[in-house]
Amino acid sequence: MNISVNSSYISSEITNINSGKKILIAGPALSNYKAREIILPANKEEALNTFGQSELYKAYELLIDLGVSNVYLSNCYSRSDYIRLSDKIIHYDFDYFIPIDIYLSDKFYNPITNKEQYYAEYFLEQFALVNSLTTTIMTERHASLYKDFDQYISTMTKIETEFKEEFEHEKSVFLEQNGNNLNFVYNNLNNIPYSNVVLGALYVIRDYAKYLSPLSGVSVVFDLDYNDIQGLRAMYFKTNYYAGNTTLENPMNFRTSNDIYANALIDDVIKRAIKSIDLEKYKGRLYNQYIAIQIESEVVKALNSMKGKLFKEYTINRVGFKKTDATSGYIIIDYSFVPYGTLESISVIMGV
Repeated sequence: MNISVNSSYISSEITNINSGKKILIAGPALSNYKAREIILPANKEEALNTFGQSELYKAYELLIDLGVSNVYLSNCYSRSDYIRLSDKIIHYDFDYFIPIDIYLSDKFYNPITNKEQYYAEYFLEQFALVNSLTTTIMTERHASLYKDFDQYISTMTKIETEFKEEFEHEKSVFLEQNGNNLNFVYNNLNNIPYSNVVLGALYVIRDYAKYLSPLSGVSVVFDLDYNDIQGLRAMYFKTNYYAGNTTLENPMNFRTSNDIYANALIDDVIKRAIKSIDLEKYKGRLYNQYIAIQIESEVVKALNSMKGKLFKEYTINRVGFKKTDATSGYIIIDYSFVPYGTLESISVIMGV
């Protein structure tokens, strides 16, 4: 299949601001060779030699063909490998974690809790332990496996509803605080086995001043519209027959509040802004007014580099120091910005 992204949507400035983004694809190779190792292949040939003509390699090939670099791979040959890998990757700084060959509805037996648990739920919990900004992108079984539209949409609705019910009552606060780190996209692209891989590519090559790039050379299995998924968090792809392309619709995450932070594209902007401000060198240093001026200068420099690309305008509200005891504490950076596509100002408070 000759699937592509309209190249007019990708400029050198966008390539630069996205250059540090990292994707991890976890899925099965043809054997358990290098199981759970995290590997950055130099090219397709190296990936093919390592993992063979496997689902993992095909996902890698698709991302490379769509213009993505920094694609890491991990061989999850058995189902238990996904769990063991997730315990490991929380110590890495991946932007997107994309499991293939497991789906939002899939569960495993957790011996610690002595009950079945969703894989996606476990991933969220593990990333939350370290306040990770990694976005996990899940999908479901392919739309072509269903006999008609009604069976497909009713099944997808049931899957999402049952998943969210897992977080009711005592876990409702957890999903409110961490649901932004989970995306779910319907697997409804013709001849593309994993829509979540395509969504990951669209995130990495996106122009933040525009909507996600349209896809050329690909259509959908079923024609969905907003009325079919109203009230749900699922994203889906829709073919625009007049324009001759296919676009992502309903970009929402699993945050329970229906506010701007539940918009997956806005959440992606926030995470990119946070990661673009590196203040690690100030950790452990004695805080004084001189250091405060240096930190604010670093923040201004970083935000200026993103203005006009990541967002329209910004305001630094405060750079300060919060004591935790007589001799230590952490630096607080409070700023706000206005992303493209909205008039609403986004507040960000970072602690270093």
